[in-house]
Amino acid sequence: MISVLLHGLLGLSIAALAGAALRVASLTGARGLDRALAALALGAATAAGQALLLGLVSLGTSPVALSLAAGVTWVAARARLTAPSPRPLDELRGWWAGLGAPGRALAGAAAGALLAYTIFLVRFPAIGGDGLAYHLPDVAGWVQNGSPGSAIDYFDDLPTGSYPLTNEVLLSWSVGISRGLMPITLWPVATLVMLVVAGWHGLRLLGVPAHAAALAAAAFAATPLLLASSPNTDLAGTAWLVAAAALCAGVRSHPALLAPAIVAVGLAVGTKATPVVPAVVALAAAAVAVRGNLRALAAPLALALAAALLVGGIWFARNVVVHGSPLWPLVAGPFGDPVPFVLRQIEGRLISDLGSLGGRESLYLDVLAGALALLGGALLAPLLARRRAVALATAITVVCVLVWASAPYTGYPRAPQFDALAAGATRYLLPALAVATLTLALATRGRGLRAGVAVLVLGAALAWSVERDLALGFPYVPSARLLVAGLALGALTGLVAGGLARLPTPRGPVLGAGLAAGCALLSLPAAGYVDRHLRVEELAPDYVRWIAAREGFDDGDRAISSVGGVNGALAGPHLRHPVRLVPPEESCRELRRRAQEEWVVLPRTLVNSTVQAPPASTRRLDRLLRCLAQTPPAFEGREHLVYGPP
Repeated sequence: MISVLLHGLLGLSIAALAGAALRVASLTGARGLDRALAALALGAATAAGQALLLGLVSLGTSPVALSLAAGVTWVAARARLTAPSPRPLDELRGWWAGLGAPGRALAGAAAGALLAYTIFLVRFPAIGGDGLAYHLPDVAGWVQNGSPGSAIDYFDDLPTGSYPLTNEVLLSWSVGISRGLMPITLWPVATLVMLVVAGWHGLRLLGVPAHAAALAAAAFAATPLLLASSPNTDLAGTAWLVAAAALCAGVRSHPALLAPAIVAVGLAVGTKATPVVPAVVALAAAAVAVRGNLRALAAPLALALAAALLVGGIWFARNVVVHGSPLWPLVAGPFGDPVPFVLRQIEGRLISDLGSLGGRESLYLDVLAGALALLGGALLAPLLARRRAVALATAITVVCVLVWASAPYTGYPRAPQFDALAAGATRYLLPALAVATLTLALATRGRGLRAGVAVLVLGAALAWSVERDLALGFPYVPSARLLVAGLALGALTGLVAGGLARLPTPRGPVLGAGLAAGCALLSLPAAGYVDRHLRVEELAPDYVRWIAAREGFDDGDRAISSVGGVNGALAGPHLRHPVRLVPPEESCRELRRRAQEEWVVLPRTLVNSTVQAPPASTRRLDRLLRCLAQTPPAFEGREHLVYGPP
């Protein structure tokens, strides 16, 4: 019952911040998707900001404190600002009425496929390597210490607590209120939808035909790199970048949209540093477009900049102060801390050694698929549309690709065991691919054979990526049969739902109650989240399965301390188990005491097929293994030992 109430409280908190953000976004004079995207950025920044500020007094993940803050925000907005006019649901009803039968069938088919995809992810939650190693542990650690954004490291010699953490803070806001893991799966779906909608809307504002804008948004969203149920930051950072770009495209009609665009850029860069180049270009272009209005907008722009710095710039400022480089630990400064040992093994730059690609091209084909067609089409776009905007977009695409290739960890070290890590660095190319998609879409404006060729390239890119996505199979994407069923049922529903436009629009309290009830239902799948994850996670270590199978694990709160690295699934479905590293200076006496009170996980060796552990870490593991040599382990696995109380 408590879980049901907490999930319902999450729904009410979302409704409160959404209502407040819509009132603020309405001050820009924008309507429709412009206002909706502005409200999304403002609402998310408010949630992250409140979590960070409450975290200063260790209340940043308190269900009571966060929901009260959301409620106070709504009350203040309602008292000081007028209600949105027209109401968003009235706009949505008008849009639905104007679609016609074919349009409603297409919209229903898209919604049906999305629903099928979401149900599949909820049923089979595959969290992923980075999600288990530090994204989920960050959220779990903050739920337990109440301080989102605090630097907690979960690897030996790899301080992931110094990465940009905005996405994890947003997750900790929702997980902190609900005390369940469903946001870990649903947030990536929400950001994927935001990416598609914002991409389509931004392209339409730039004059791209509707069919080409839809193809472009779908082709980019179908890139295999973007399809993941784990709490990865690449999808979220790219989605906020696209939302910011769409808001920048709308400033010609509503100059005040520049303020929420700045906030969206803060969310993008605070999630991942990779969007910074196209984000700065988009903001600069928008500022030039409304340069005559900048003085009148000084106050909202200053507030927006302060919000962007709070939710996005704080990580880089902290790194400068503590470590001497805004991009540490990936890049060291001249007078700060060096790059950690683990990262020094893989910091090769692709632009410095293009020859290292030899024989590895298939890796790019697997992870990028149709995105390669988007990139190639963008480079050739000036030949298809000889316009200044297209040439400029191509130039920005080239700059973004060169910046990516010049970054560390994009090259292939000589040892083949690093191939997977270097291929994974194509995730950092996503902002460049977003610009490439924009470039090719701009080439579809106008008539004639050349515009038709650009549309064909977009269609081919979509088909290529969809084929590759379906080939990924379980547990990453649902079967083609399930997706087709979702498409068909959604299309049929859209055809028979034309009368919805004539129904009365629900009022705010009814919507809030409906959202609370919907979120309360999420408590049902949340209860067995970890069990379902372990059933589909083929590579889950045997010790994780053993600990999770102990009686009382789901509702217990026993700490799990590990050497080398942690596994976030062990935090449990309600995040009650502290998951942490054994401190480097741990004495034998302290380790033995810990093994009497907690689960202690020791790997048999720190050597693996990808990254070598630092020599100091290997020596420490040897010492700790000797410390417990006379203590019988509670579990002996192929690669790990687990010690704990009887």
